[in-house]
Amino acid sequence: MTLSSRPVNVNGVLIAVVLAIVGAWAGFALPGALARPDHFKARVQAIEATAARIEGAPRESGDPSAYGLQAVCLEPTTRAADSLKDQLTRAAAAAGIAGPRIAISPPDAMEVSGRLTPVLFTLETTARYDSILQMMKLMAQSRPQIFADTLDLRSQTSTVAFKLSGRILCSPPAV
Repeated sequence: MTLSSRPVNVNGVLIAVVLAIVGAWAGFALPGALARPDHFKARVQAIEATAARIEGAPRESGDPSAYGLQAVCLEPTTRAADSLKDQLTRAAAAAGIAGPRIAISPPDAMEVSGRLTPVLFTLETTARYDSILQMMKLMAQSRPQIFADTLDLRSQTSTVAFKLSGRILCSPPAV
């Protein structure tokens, strides 16, 4: 067996290697560039802005700083529960609704931890549609802010059956 002693063309090998690298780059980069949607940079900037806003938001659930000043009550939950019942009763009366059924569920003492604590409620009544709307407007103006969890309106021809389940959030002051 004899080996050929022909000289190797170094320039040809270098050109072949460079062409292989360029071909590999084009094979990977070109489809990615073609698949990039219109306004790609604007979309990426919007995502980055949203991510920065989320990252800057309060990290713990129930952080009072995530809510406006009028959204959170600053009194003990038992007192807040009584105030909430009075507010709901006054809103119904001002709208001309008599005898709404209101159930308030203040949290147990074990649930109150210095963080936001919900005081749950359910309000049920049957009244004229315009009276229900007026009551809802008054409730929307109440402080602390009322958060609705579920709302059920059922027409009964001349009246509406109304059921609202919701909560207020309390952050009792440090003692």
